[in-house]
Amino acid sequence: MDFLTYITVPGVVMDSLTGVEMCRKLILTGWVLLISEHAEQARVNVALLVSILFIVLRLSLKPLRWGQDAAIMTLVELALILTYLCVLMIKVCGVSPDVCVTFGFGATPNGIFLFFIFSGLTVLSLQLVGDILILLHGFRQREKLRRLRYRGGFFVELAPVVEKEFAHLPGLEPSRCFHLFLSHAWPLGQDVCKLIKHRCHEICPSLHVFLDVEDLTSGSGTREVDHSRSILVFAMPVYFEKINCIKELTRSIVRNKPITLLLPDAEVHGEFTQVMIEELVTDEWVHTWKLQKKLAEWAADWGVAEVKTPTAKEVCNALFKQPPLEWSRITPFQDRTLVLTCQRLLPEGDAREIYLQGASSFKLHKKQVAVKVYCSAANPGARDLAEELNKMWPGLLDIVEILSWSDLSECDYMLVHLNGLTWTHEAETLATNVREAQRRGLRLQLCHEFPSVIDAESLNRSSRSRTSSRHAMEFKQIMDATPRDLRQGRTNIYSKIAISLKGGEMREPGLANLATRIAVPKSRTAHFPDWLAQVEGGSPMSAVSGGFRSKLTRSLGQLTRRPSLDRHASRDIVAGAYIPEPGSPASKRHATRAPRMCSA
Repeated sequence: MDFLTYITVPGVVMDSLTGVEMCRKLILTGWVLLISEHAEQARVNVALLVSILFIVLRLSLKPLRWGQDAAIMTLVELALILTYLCVLMIKVCGVSPDVCVTFGFGATPNGIFLFFIFSGLTVLSLQLVGDILILLHGFRQREKLRRLRYRGGFFVELAPVVEKEFAHLPGLEPSRCFHLFLSHAWPLGQDVCKLIKHRCHEICPSLHVFLDVEDLTSGSGTREVDHSRSILVFAMPVYFEKINCIKELTRSIVRNKPITLLLPDAEVHGEFTQVMIEELVTDEWVHTWKLQKKLAEWAADWGVAEVKTPTAKEVCNALFKQPPLEWSRITPFQDRTLVLTCQRLLPEGDAREIYLQGASSFKLHKKQVAVKVYCSAANPGARDLAEELNKMWPGLLDIVEILSWSDLSECDYMLVHLNGLTWTHEAETLATNVREAQRRGLRLQLCHEFPSVIDAESLNRSSRSRTSSRHAMEFKQIMDATPRDLRQGRTNIYSKIAISLKGGEMREPGLANLATRIAVPKSRTAHFPDWLAQVEGGSPMSAVSGGFRSKLTRSLGQLTRRPSLDRHASRDIVAGAYIPEPGSPASKRHATRAPRMCSA
């Protein structure tokens, strides 16, 4: 059972577990032979007692990492105990036939032998079936783990970092080695970096990450920089104001370490872009830290003549040599950031693509029925987004051309694309289209172009403009520009969470989340009350047929009472959202407020 994987348990180290296992094997195969050959039953008794003792210890200490391995080992040891018990009974029968009769198998050991042969085969068969079931269960459980995997391959396992990888560095001091060093500023970046470390261990247990609050035993952490394969700088304005952060960054540059720049979540920590870093890191900024004395100490420790202070240009080149990444509180984007970070830690010759098992993804089924969506011509970017989804997953959507309001009955969703142009470009026409879609029971699927600090405009060194092809805008600003009746009450389009979308490397997780949300066509009227599902020239629930329609109408009528309409409330009611009582003053005003037809 050497393939079984042991773990360290409280009070017991790995070497002692290996030694105990070797001691058990020596007792059962060699040391029992020290007992006189005339005391054969004593040999069997010792082997039986040792086997029982070790199975009890194994069940108590649980030294095996995986439960499947523990179950297999327990079955093996039970089979061994059964074998020793059979041998003991056969030996007793060979010595005393009278005692053999008391076992119930006759005066000879043949009956006992056949019984244990049958019992052994039964146990082995059950063990084989159990092992197969355990292995299948283990495979299914591993398929559910949030672990990094190679595309079409196994889990990602990084080789341990050894000190000889850094042997070319002068003046290297002994220390633990790490794959990734997290450089951050206390206290604002500490929680994020702690989360990064724990998530890295979750998705790739073989990845060793250095975090000062957990791994630093002495010194300022510069020694651990030397023993790290890569450096991750969580950049915030306060990072460039802390002397310890500057020392870590300078040490990384003079040691020629690959640096990954991680920009903060703008919503949580405030906007901080590459352009802002370049404006901050200047030659004057470098001179204010007066690092010449510290660099002279490093040169003396390393036995070199001089260590030059990195210039502002060299600092920026080191930070931006690799495309910067962005942290996000939203899980799909956070997962993507971790995958891109780990991708950079793979060996140089390993060009295989990796992905996070269990992260946001979408796979188009062979029998997938195209989902019919309506994209208003007054909603900039909605049709382009639908075509982008179809380009990534061909046949997912069927974009329906609307020539009259009755064509909406063919659709499953209305795709509403939210960005900086949504309520500034033909806003009234879009609002009318949304109201008519709601009136006919069509579900709305909102998609929000989420601002990102690594968009193309943020990387543009010559401009601080926030305008881009995505026209990303903060969600609150979009809500404030929305017509009042569409952001409150029963017709609030923001009652369901909008799918966030970003650009570049972050685009795919958002699109996968969106495709998963709309892949299955939904009922258009079941969730709307009868007064909100009016159709032209038809009954309140003309989309529902027969007796089910009348039953559903009566049930919804008990739950949703038609609201009263007074002179002031009529201004806040969507045109066509309900039909006033005939002959009432409200019905006259309602007749003059027919919705306008959208432009197809």
